[in-house]
Amino acid sequence: VMVALSLVAILGFGALAVDVSYLRFAQGQAQDVADASSQAAVMVLRRTGDTAQAKLAAEHIVASNNIAGGQGTLDDLVFGVWDDTVIPGKFNATEVNPNSAYVEVGRSGSNSISMFLGRMFGWETAEVRATAVSATRSLQVILVMDITGSWSQSNFYYAREAALAFLDVIEDAHSDWDEVGMTIFTNRFGWEYT
Repeated sequence: VMVALSLVAILGFGALAVDVSYLRFAQGQAQDVADASSQAAVMVLRRTGDTAQAKLAAEHIVASNNIAGGQGTLDDLVFGVWDDTVIPGKFNATEVNPNSAYVEVGRSGSNSISMFLGRMFGWETAEVRATAVSATRSLQVILVMDITGSWSQSNFYYAREAALAFLDVIEDAHSDWDEVGMTIFTNRFGWEYT
C-alpha cells in the first residue's frame, strides 16, 4: 500500500526531473538558433542593405538547426535601429537605415515538444520560444597618410595600395551610417584634411 501510494509521487518527481530537464535543453537550443538567426540577418543586412535577403538568411539558419530534435519556426523577424546611448540598449523597430534584427524562434502549436513522463499527469506537450537581438555599430575610420619627404616613392605606392585594399574590404560590408575619412600629414607642423 505504501509503495502504491508513493508511486504517484515518485513518478511525479521523475516527470519533473526528466521533462523539465528536457525543456531546459530545448530552451537552450532555441536560444542558440535565435542568436544565430539574428546574427545571420544582421550580417547579410550589413553586407547587402536588403531586408529581404536578410530574412532569407535568418530563415535558412532556423531551417538548418533543430530544436529538441524537431524543426523550429521563425515566428517573428523585425528590423530596426539599436540605440546604444541608453543602458543596456534599446531596440527600436524601423525600416529606415536598420542596423539590427529582432527574431523570435520556437516550437509551438502542433509543432510543440512532446513530453515523456508528464503525459501521465495530462502534460502532453510544451511550447518553447526564444528571442534575440543582434546589432552592428557604425564604422568610423580615419586613415592617416604621411606624405613628407622621408618617404620613398615605393612607400607612397604601398600606402596607397593598402588604403585601397582596406576600402575594397569594407565596400561589400559598409552601411549608410559608416564614415571613412583621411588625413594627410605634410610636415612637422602641417596637416591637410580631405
